[in-house]
Amino acid sequence: MKCSNTLYINNLKKNNLNQKNTSKALSIRETNGESLNKDQKTFNRLVKKIEQLREQTVELTARLNRCLQYYSDEMHPKEKEIAHLRADITKRVYPIYCEKKLLNKGEKKIIKEFFKNQFTSITPFMELDEVLNEVFEEAHGATFDQVRQDEFEEMRVEMKEMFESMGVDVNLDNLTSEMGEEEIARKMHEVMNDIKNKAEENEAQESLKIKTKKQLAKEEQEEQKEELRNTSIGKIYRSLAKAFHPDLERDIKKIAEKEELMKRLTVAYESNDLHTLLSLELEWIKNEEGDIKQLSNEKLRLYNQILKEQAQEIEDDMLMMTGHPRYHPLKSFFPEYISPFDWHEFTLRQISIEMKLTIKSIKNSLKALERNPLKEVRNIIEAYLDLNNQQPNDEDLNELLDMIIKFKGR
Repeated sequence: MKCSNTLYINNLKKNNLNQKNTSKALSIRETNGESLNKDQKTFNRLVKKIEQLREQTVELTARLNRCLQYYSDEMHPKEKEIAHLRADITKRVYPIYCEKKLLNKGEKKIIKEFFKNQFTSITPFMELDEVLNEVFEEAHGATFDQVRQDEFEEMRVEMKEMFESMGVDVNLDNLTSEMGEEEIARKMHEVMNDIKNKAEENEAQESLKIKTKKQLAKEEQEEQKEELRNTSIGKIYRSLAKAFHPDLERDIKKIAEKEELMKRLTVAYESNDLHTLLSLELEWIKNEEGDIKQLSNEKLRLYNQILKEQAQEIEDDMLMMTGHPRYHPLKSFFPEYISPFDWHEFTLRQISIEMKLTIKSIKNSLKALERNPLKEVRNIIEAYLDLNNQQPNDEDLNELLDMIIKFKGR
């Protein structure tokens, strides 16, 4: 993972460096004391905005990848260790729970909730053996497979209702309870892409329906803009491809330079990246003609429209970045309302410290269970009662029981 992340970030940085090298060529400057007009100023502003957004994209991607790497190296091993320790403590407490005369009804209720709490950290990271399956069924009143299926069906119904509220009819039959969280996240990513594609198809079909003169006039105007856009992009590509073709050069150094320019040109054209196409075109104009200010206002207005759309796309992509299945393991550590720009490795380091304390405290409880099992179980119950300071409340048990182990280890 480390090597692939590094390569990915380096490629982004390399692309960003190429863009920085052409930023000056993209700027329209005042000459002979003549002020820039509105379109020229807008062009400069949008170009600068896109360059800043691309820098932010590189920085955000690098930060998210650092978080992912830290999780993989430091946190995931701790999650698995905690799961096995919780499984061990569950097995040791269970015989005390099963003895008829050792605990009363109220105490057993607390321990049953204690078991439920342990399984929330066990089941995502290890398979349940025969004993754990027995404890799970005792605590939940159903087998693990039954509970998992019920929870999954509930999740699927909620997801379907969410899509229906958005006016989208989506088939979720290909989602199964046997899938892991990451696999479900990948499937949902595919579903969202399908929804987007269907929306585009529906929009295309709507355009074929009978429309008013005003609608037709607006569509014709949009089609003309799109045609002009595609024509302009095509013209830029063809003219630069001819100018950059290395076969027209004899100088070895210039051949290498033009081969690199052709690569950048082809990638930009295939990805419809006007910003890079413009940077190449205007750099070429500046080198050949010495002044890019001669661009017509009509052409600048077209460029400004496309650059504005491209800036919005980059902003949207950054906001949606954490939704990619790649970063799914990190989602449980950052609330949904947290912006991707607030995902920091520092937060994970703080959580990792808490995980170390949890590991230490569970190990202490395991040692206590070896010395005197019944006493330690009663300590768990007493610790809960001290923290809750009242009779057990089912709504609070899940949160408070997780604090018991930590409390005893400090």
